[in-house]
Amino acid sequence: MGEKVVNVSIDAVNDDSSSSYEPEYEVETVTISTGKIKLQVLSVVPPPLEYMSALHSRKEEISGRQVWAGSLVLANVLCQGMYKGMFDDKQILELGSGTGLLGMAIVKVSRNCQVTLTDGDPLAIELLQQNLQNPDNGLDPAAIQSTLLLWSEAINQGHEFCRWCRKTWSKPEADAIRFDYILAGDVLYKDALPSLFFATVRSLLADNGVLFLCHVPRANVNHEVVLKAAMVAGFSCEDEGCLDLAALGEGECSMDDLNRARVYKMSLQ
Repeated sequence: MGEKVVNVSIDAVNDDSSSSYEPEYEVETVTISTGKIKLQVLSVVPPPLEYMSALHSRKEEISGRQVWAGSLVLANVLCQGMYKGMFDDKQILELGSGTGLLGMAIVKVSRNCQVTLTDGDPLAIELLQQNLQNPDNGLDPAAIQSTLLLWSEAINQGHEFCRWCRKTWSKPEADAIRFDYILAGDVLYKDALPSLFFATVRSLLADNGVLFLCHVPRANVNHEVVLKAAMVAGFSCEDEGCLDLAALGEGECSMDDLNRARVYKMSLQ
């Protein structure tokens, strides 16, 4: 962990009165693919419980503002071995990008790809854009961009997200927005999310496209729940297994999360 660099003023409500708490963010250096890739990302310093409780009462969250095990595992899996070169010359979408770690890692190992990073949290997108612009990460803006995306709205091809894609990647207005690969790590942590997630993937994945999902069971969303939702949405699934934990640096994520993580490769039936 490193120097605290960002303060963002957000009003938090407690039982007695309104108070202001400013979440703090710090630069975290994350190592991927047995040390071959190093990225710097802004992640939130764990806030006080009172602040988290106030967010929960307003049905808000800051989950996208930190590095999660699923993104870290998927980045390590896809940046080495049999996947090398898979994303060259491809259109790639990441859902629930958070810090952008996964998409940034893919750009580092791919040629002529176009990566779209998305999140539903406007502040997470602000932090993500700072990560993309960090000169230490050495990212080409012609290869990777980020924008706000709520899954419930992405199903509509006329939505702002699709207009943004056409403008950013210079696509003809008549073309539907479809991606060769969709990536997601650790994004299914509530009961309502799996069905919405797979509906969104189905609307944005190319006919012969592939979804790579790393799932870490959280709350009631275990692996069985995710696989059932995928099947109902019309996806076939291959279990790519779990990561050799030796590939990860010490202390990157909870060891319990890493042991429970599994990577799935899915495509439309």
